[in-house]
Amino acid sequence: MLVNLIVGLAILGVVLWLINTYVPMDDRIKQLISIVAVVGAALWALQAFGITVTTGGPIVALIVTLVVLGVVLWVINTYLPIDGKIKQIINVVAMLLAVLVVLQAFGIIHTNVGMTGAEERPIRHLTSK
Repeated sequence: MLVNLIVGLAILGVVLWLINTYVPMDDRIKQLISIVAVVGAALWALQAFGITVTTGGPIVALIVTLVVLGVVLWVINTYLPIDGKIKQIINVVAMLLAVLVVLQAFGIIHTNVGMTGAEERPIRHLTSK
């Protein structure tokens, strides 16, 4: 397990070095990618040693979801050279998603997400008599 962690961190370091050295990208985006990768690697390393970081509950999960959504929208609106109409569509879809997440978190709407719905219905076996 320790070997997997070391190899994974080495690969992550090489990928970040390649991105920061050879990919033609704005320095602020490179810095953001590096920060996200380092935080993810730190959480992964903690989990590898049996230390789990708990979120605290549904309200904290809601806040984290909304913060992540806000950061993603900020990155899209600030750094990506996209037409203004496309950014407006992305913002509207993100706001609808945020409203649905908040309504679901407070129990106003209930969603059952599943590809087949098999979780909701018991499987009935046919028996011959």
